[in-house]
Amino acid sequence: MKELLTVIISVLILNVSLSAQWINQASPTNEDLHSVFFVNDSKGWITGLNGTVLKTTDGGTTWDIKPTGTTDHLYSVYFTDENNGIAVGGAGTIFNPTRIIIKTIDGGESWATVLSEDTTLFSVHFSNQNTGWAVGQRGSVLKTTNGGSNWSEQVLLDTLESIPNLYSVYFIDQSTGWIGGSDRTILKTSDGGSSWMVLRTTFAHSTIYRSIFFIDENTGWTGGWDSNILKTTDGGNNWSAKGGAGDLESIYFADENTGWASYRDGIILNSTDGGETWVTQLSGINNVVSSVYFIDSNAGWAVGSNGTILKTTNGGVTFVEGEEELPYKFSLKQNYPNPFNPSTKISFQLVEAGLTSLKVYDVLGNEVATLMNEEKSAGSYEVEFNAKVLSSGIYFYKLQAGSFVETKKMILLK
Repeated sequence: MKELLTVIISVLILNVSLSAQWINQASPTNEDLHSVFFVNDSKGWITGLNGTVLKTTDGGTTWDIKPTGTTDHLYSVYFTDENNGIAVGGAGTIFNPTRIIIKTIDGGESWATVLSEDTTLFSVHFSNQNTGWAVGQRGSVLKTTNGGSNWSEQVLLDTLESIPNLYSVYFIDQSTGWIGGSDRTILKTSDGGSSWMVLRTTFAHSTIYRSIFFIDENTGWTGGWDSNILKTTDGGNNWSAKGGAGDLESIYFADENTGWASYRDGIILNSTDGGETWVTQLSGINNVVSSVYFIDSNAGWAVGSNGTILKTTNGGVTFVEGEEELPYKFSLKQNYPNPFNPSTKISFQLVEAGLTSLKVYDVLGNEVATLMNEEKSAGSYEVEFNAKVLSSGIYFYKLQAGSFVETKKMILLK
């Protein structure tokens, strides 16, 4: 039967030649790095475990270790200009944590401790030169109005079911800001932190929102452990899931359309449509990427465990001949054209390498063609199916790649 039913198949597979555009930079430390911040394309700082502070003045090509006078872990850093910066963190045990805030007025060359108490701090953000907030364990919210020299404790709502740990804070001006925390907690203030509204989401109770970012008073994104990337267009009152499930560490948008998200397994995602869809970029590593930061849609840096420092000058786009980016999820597209006579094209995407088969069946389930059955790399592919010796009718094509299996229908009309 196979001899009588000779199927002419032309397989046009895109050559997937990958060139990662996140480049590993030389790092002077093996300490885990947790936060990166730049004030322009030259000057930037990184903080990490055991009091680590790194500084660059050449866009991240070289980094120097700066003395901080502390061995506490520094989880977040923010500079209001080239000279004035704040780093926050802490150490201790889960039952006896410590809190530290250090400040520099000379561009990170030297640092002074301005606060050292209990409850570790995880995030710091300023809305202007003087006004800033820091958040951390056990619902800690601190505010400064003099550039970080003094800090006062803010009071959260008594209606919280439990006292969450708070991991990320972001303000768009002196009045309006948001905090992401454990137990799917999102908080919002419209009066500079004098009062907070609970915007707890309807997603999994175990969700920990590790990062939160707003581009204006309405549009923002958040994500974290055991979470999709979420987006709001009404200031945080409602959130919708936009993919990117996993253990997210950091999210950053250069403008209303272009953003990045980094994960604990080395994945960096990129969106060019305001966070509606996300695609994977090649980071070249498989360890934690704790923080990602961009000064525009092209120039960015990412840091992570074991002293990892990454840099991109093209937005992290991975060059793929025939495609621009490596797919984030498996997918099988509808053939085009459909109906067809006598040829049609079938496109699909692979997230990871593995044995991949693409086969065609008739309505009785008989296999009439094998378009592919071989090891393939992650990437995007297109196969042309020429069925000029087949009769008109309904056919099915099935893609199987590892545990991913999907079947679609196509119609041959002669």
